[in-house]
Amino acid sequence: MCGLMQTTAASLLIALALGCGTSSLHSYRQSPPRTVPSKYPGLTKETRLAAAPRKISACARAANLDRFALGLGELGAIDEEALYPRAREFGVWELRVHAWRGKTASYAAQDHWFESLRQQSDAPLACGLAVHGDHSLWVAVERAVVFSELAEGNQRCFRLAEGFYRPQLLAVDAELMLYELPLHETGDEYCFAIDPVFQSKALLQLHTENPSGGYPVIEFGRTDLKEEIGNSLKVHGGPREQLQTLRSHFNAGALRNNRLLSEQAKQHAEQVCLSHKVSHRGESGEGPEERLGKLRLSADATGEAIARARDTEMAFSSLLSSPSHLKVLLDSRFTDVGMATAHNKKGRTCLVVFFASWPRTRAR
Repeated sequence: MCGLMQTTAASLLIALALGCGTSSLHSYRQSPPRTVPSKYPGLTKETRLAAAPRKISACARAANLDRFALGLGELGAIDEEALYPRAREFGVWELRVHAWRGKTASYAAQDHWFESLRQQSDAPLACGLAVHGDHSLWVAVERAVVFSELAEGNQRCFRLAEGFYRPQLLAVDAELMLYELPLHETGDEYCFAIDPVFQSKALLQLHTENPSGGYPVIEFGRTDLKEEIGNSLKVHGGPREQLQTLRSHFNAGALRNNRLLSEQAKQHAEQVCLSHKVSHRGESGEGPEERLGKLRLSADATGEAIARARDTEMAFSSLLSSPSHLKVLLDSRFTDVGMATAHNKKGRTCLVVFFASWPRTRAR
């Protein structure tokens, strides 16, 4: 299957950091405003794609994002969790999706939103706009990956935004088998080939790294599998109990609950909520190993999984349905775990799961 490497979840070993390269966003030349096609039910003829009232330097307009904004239609409060499935309907594969709705003439509010996104984002922003009456709906994604338009057969190639490196292409299927697909570097691009039958049956995720740490940037294939996988891996109890049961089921080994790791997980969860940025490195630039060092501990390996969602259950479920995070949760090298949550002003939950392999006191 195109050189696909298959492994069971039990035997899969993990590296904490994943990542990759350089690229720039394609610019999008504005087309004249046009009325909504009839295939978008519930939208009036007044809703239209529109040229921005002024140039927004924080992001580059993209045609597929304009269509996505158009498809969202009239929204009141925007639910972040609802953006992910709707984005897939319009061929938007980025995982970090944002939206803003307000009066078109509210330039200060728009500027504040874009500036907040710029500060939170590691990747260049791409955006789309739709106008309904005197209101505008902006959508934006963090575009760390730009795919080449030319493709041969089943091969796809992509470039990474500046500051990103070491990409990994991962997949999980309905049978809960984890895969790592080979990537081939050609000049400033990375290429891969996927059997169409496999792509129709698996959730694929591209994971990369930058100075803030590693995280998944796009998903494609059977994205509807996320809910199915998350539900199939759920067991009774809270996240700690679920994690132990999950690892037992996949023969990944039991974990010791480590108080010191939990304290560090709590501090980092609070930092994630405070900064509104899901990152393995805080403002000080300290990653998991450095934070472990502050405890005067060392370990053979460290790992971390972070999620932000409406509540703790949803946050942990999002980790279960993500191939790259599932790899970390099932890494058989880890012996100890610390887990903690924090909450931001909007009531959203930030969850941090901190792993270590045989943590021990450092020699003075």
